[in-house]
Amino acid sequence: MTTLRPRHKNDLYCTASPVTQRLLGMMPLDKSDLIVLEPCAGNLDISSQFTRARVATNDIDQTKNTNYHLDATKSENWQQFGKVDWTITNPPFSHASDILMNAWEHSQIGVVMLLRLSFFEPTRDRGDWLEVHLDNLCKFIPINPRIKFRSDTGNTDSVTTAWYIWRHDFSWRENGIECPFGFIRNWR
Repeated sequence: MTTLRPRHKNDLYCTASPVTQRLLGMMPLDKSDLIVLEPCAGNLDISSQFTRARVATNDIDQTKNTNYHLDATKSENWQQFGKVDWTITNPPFSHASDILMNAWEHSQIGVVMLLRLSFFEPTRDRGDWLEVHLDNLCKFIPINPRIKFRSDTGNTDSVTTAWYIWRHDFSWRENGIECPFGFIRNWR
């Protein structure tokens, strides 16, 4: 019988530095003319990898060394972050949908999130949003080997993650390409 381990406070599961470094090697996010927000900064594992962009950090945990301590699931809190070009984060999975929707509304260029592969399932809380924004999903980058998020587990965690990247200025259709992503929903 498997013993379930308790979840970390606020679903804080740190992101290994090389995972962010590889992303920054693929995406021009660390430029001096960009303002980047990490709304679920935790231990600053993602934001610390930026050397040129202006980065604002937030975490709901008052003990974290961040610029803000706001609840990123509440849309009214996002106004306090000011102008944001990109939002990049590894959000708590249980609140990822709300944080993604807020990030999309308040980011000028786009949103980058490290999420479980299963986030792409069009569930009730995010299915409509995902379907509407499939055309803006410009990159989907699965990570292998799996990231080890917990120190109290064996060699790996049991979940595969990927960087999901949505851009306001990107459209498969406008580029004359049929969107490669789609869902089969309500088939019963």
